Amino acid sequence: KGFFSRDPAAVQQTSRLLGEACRSHGFFLVVKHGVDANLISNVHRHMDMFFDMPLCEKQKAQRKIGEHYGYASNFTGRFYSKHP
Repeated sequence: KGFFSRDPAAVQQTSRLLGEACRSHGFFLVVKHGVDANLISNVHRHMDMFFDMPLCEKQKAQRKIGEHYGYASNFTGRFYSKHP
């Protein structure tokens, strides 16, 4: 049913609804995804440990412009590098 049905019309409808949720609300919640609850808890615990670290430690994992992984502060990618 829905996205996992592999029915092209259902996948298109689900994709449309996800896009609409992002545009109108800014987020969406995925339920019944099958990810183990213990894994989710462990990820949250490690995430909290990371963000509790001093800034200088987090910056060792600094995200580079154009990459989609790594630590990013509020200002990462907001400035054009060719401006003085």
